[in-house]
Amino acid sequence: MLYLPEMPTLDTTESGGEIKMLRSLPGGRATQPAEIVLAFLPHNTVTPFATWQRNVRDGSTYWGHYFRTADEAMADYEKRGR
Repeated sequence: MLYLPEMPTLDTTESGGEIKMLRSLPGGRATQPAEIVLAFLPHNTVTPFATWQRNVRDGSTYWGHYFRTADEAMADYEKRGR
């Protein structure tokens, strides 16, 4: 089983559900600073794990990849963080 330490919950007022941010890595470009985020979406029963690129200036997330298992999400997170 994959252990993921607890991190802050993202503000998800607009999406209507709680999202737990599990980890983040630096990413993006100098013109658009970003990070890669690994998250757990407890309200999503089909694909509860996700990786996104997240704008560090305004907190918006985009380019989401969604997964059924934590192991699949972690592999994608590590690949996107390279």
